[in-house]
Amino acid sequence: MAYIGNQQTQGFSSRPPKQDLTGASGTSLTLSHAVANAESISLFINNVRQEPTTAYSTNGTAVTLTGSVVATDDIYVVYNALALQTTVTPDGSVGTAKIANGAVTAAKLASGITKNATIETLSTTVLTGAASGQSITLTGQYFDANATVKFKKISDSSLTNATLSVTDEQNASVATTQVYTEGVAHKLVYTNPNGNTFVPTSNITLGLADIVLYLSDDFGGSGDVTSVTGGWTQTQNNSASSGVASVTADRIRLDISGSASTSQTIGYSLRTTNAITIPAGYNRVEIKFRSVTGTPSFKISSTPVGISGSSMNNNYTAGLSQNFGGSANSTQSITIDSSIADGTAWYFRFLASDGQYANVDFEVTSIRIHSV
Repeated sequence: MAYIGNQQTQGFSSRPPKQDLTGASGTSLTLSHAVANAESISLFINNVRQEPTTAYSTNGTAVTLTGSVVATDDIYVVYNALALQTTVTPDGSVGTAKIANGAVTAAKLASGITKNATIETLSTTVLTGAASGQSITLTGQYFDANATVKFKKISDSSLTNATLSVTDEQNASVATTQVYTEGVAHKLVYTNPNGNTFVPTSNITLGLADIVLYLSDDFGGSGDVTSVTGGWTQTQNNSASSGVASVTADRIRLDISGSASTSQTIGYSLRTTNAITIPAGYNRVEIKFRSVTGTPSFKISSTPVGISGSSMNNNYTAGLSQNFGGSANSTQSITIDSSIADGTAWYFRFLASDGQYANVDFEVTSIRIHSV
């Protein structure tokens, strides 16, 4: 009668009753038949049965002893079971459930296959300074040297180029190809040669974020940015004159509108209560003002400015001093020397100072430190 059903794909060998291993020495023995595990044999040394997995282990036909034997020992094994014969699985019979996750490595894939990258780690999410050539490192899987990388600005989805350098399939780096002038959030966009794109979830900030010292409600702000400045401190030498140095949500104002005592100088100023640290890479102070009469000035100092008559105009250290002029509703950009943008803390100050009949009206609506 013919066999009904699938043909059996596995076979078994007949079991030999015993194998003598007399004359073996050391910690290794060789079986004449492969076994699946240590329990598949009973091992006897000088007629003393050894404990499986404790006294010995097996790997196919190899037996490894935890102790040593000599050639005069009487050694034999009794086979309890033998390993199955090797068979070839039918074509198309192995499903994904039979393959462990992560078991298939890149080395097992045919050459020429383009794999989809998975970026697991960005070594930094901020490129401080964002000068051309600054880079971040990537770790993940299947980086391809022929892939392309761009930075996509989140606010408007505009793309800028980047340079990809691949160390191996698990390590790569991306470098900027232009200078970014302000701190703006971007996404990294990695595209394989086959057109498949991968975008990591982490944002990358390109460029130096503005340090805002003041932002009026004209620009959606609320005046003094106290988290940075700690507020503004007024100093004055009014010599019986009328004037004001004030900060509101609408503007910083220095105003002198009356005469002082004979031959006296009038002075009003505001300075940041906190010293402001300017990190390396920042090179501009931008000041927006909407009305100006007279010639007020802007200064920075490494020490707080006093309020005596002489110090109103002169008590500032080497660094930066700028007189304002021009029409109303103007923006003045003042260059910061690298010796100032070095992590040193500075006090920022506006000053209106003049003679007995001074007439000054100066209103500031925005102050920010930035990079260009």
